[in-house]
Amino acid sequence: MNSVLVTGGAKRVGAAIARRLARGGWKVVIHHRDSAMEADALAAEIGALTLTADLADPEAAEALPARAAEMLGAPLSAVVNNASVFEYNTAATFKVEDWRRDQTVNLLSPVLIARAFARLLPHGRSGAVVNLIDQKVWNLNTDFFSYTISKIGLEGATRMLARALAPSVRVNGVAPGLTLPNQWQTDEEFKTVAAAHNI
Repeated sequence: MNSVLVTGGAKRVGAAIARRLARGGWKVVIHHRDSAMEADALAAEIGALTLTADLADPEAAEALPARAAEMLGAPLSAVVNNASVFEYNTAATFKVEDWRRDQTVNLLSPVLIARAFARLLPHGRSGAVVNLIDQKVWNLNTDFFSYTISKIGLEGATRMLARALAPSVRVNGVAPGLTLPNQWQTDEEFKTVAAAHNI
């Protein structure tokens, strides 16, 4: 059976990814940081496993594939790097700690997870990594400054990993557009933005 680790898989887009993979017959390991209630409920719904880690800690991030494989009793087949931090700031307002957090969680940790996953693949096996980027990378504006820069970095890292880990690991990026309201938007505000983009 194919198995997959979905980081940030307890809520929102991550939960939708986990559900879809489970429907497709995949054994899913849901990673979360502090969403135990949501992760446990989703795991019960789709027959998944859960684990927790703070991806602001690079060592914890790099250990995730091995932890997931140990829970499964077999190496992973794939990883979806979905987890991210998304906090509002601008070039004028971001703090150094914002920058470090966003670069670590949104860029460094996915790279470390992909590398660790590749190292654990048995000889002769192939695997896949999917990195969640963001449409903002191609539609730049000045809000969410440190977040957007981290996603620009992840887009470049995805291209480099695709070359570096080939042919045993296929690495792709997906950049969703508007999908769900963010934590600062009301439903009406989101509908207005979606309508402006013909969604």
